[in-house]
This record gives sequence, structure tokens and C-alpha cells, in this order.
Amino acid sequence: MQFQLKEGGNQSYWAGLTMASMNMLAIPFFLGYSTILEAKDILQTQAPHNWFFALGAMAGAFLLFAIYVSFAGIIQKRIQFVARNINYILSLLFLVLALSTIYNTFFA
Repeated sequence: MQFQLKEGGNQSYWAGLTMASMNMLAIPFFLGYSTILEAKDILQTQAPHNWFFALGAMAGAFLLFAIYVSFAGIIQKRIQFVARNINYILSLLFLVLALSTIYNTFFA
């Protein structure tokens, strides 16, 4: 299977932004995590601190996406291997998870 890149990266940007906004798992996780940090007085929500937090989150997201874009060619080449072997990869992952759970349940 060969992937074709479309002309015009602006459409790809909006498609990625739309897909990222539909990730509903991130919203409850970070809401709960920030609530816990605020309750333990680790996260301060006063004026200068929340601006630094927001700027740090934006910078971190930008750097993550910039790294992803720089490695997109490598990822595209390796995705063919993952697509062919996804069943084996997932089976190995769940086998490790099952063995870890059994060990922690009975021996830890």
C-alpha cells in the first residue's frame, strides 16, 4: 500500500487539528490531574502562574508537533511495517500486560 501526499499542507493541518480536538480522553485526564495538583498546593492558579502554565503547554505542544513533522518521512516509511504486523504487535503488548498483571496480583 502506497500513501500519496496531497498538495497543499493547509488542509492537512486542519484535518490534524480537527482530529486532535476530538480526543476526549485528554480533557478529563488533565482536568482531574490539575484538580489533584491544585488540591495539594502544587499547582498555583493565581495570575502570573496560570499564564506561565498556558505558555508552557503551548510551547510543549508546538515542540511535540514540530518534532512529529520533522520525523514524518521516517514514520511514513515505518508505518507500512506496523500495518503489516499490527496483530503481532498488539498481541505481544497484551501478553506483556497480562503477565505483568498476573505477577502483580499473585506475587507482589
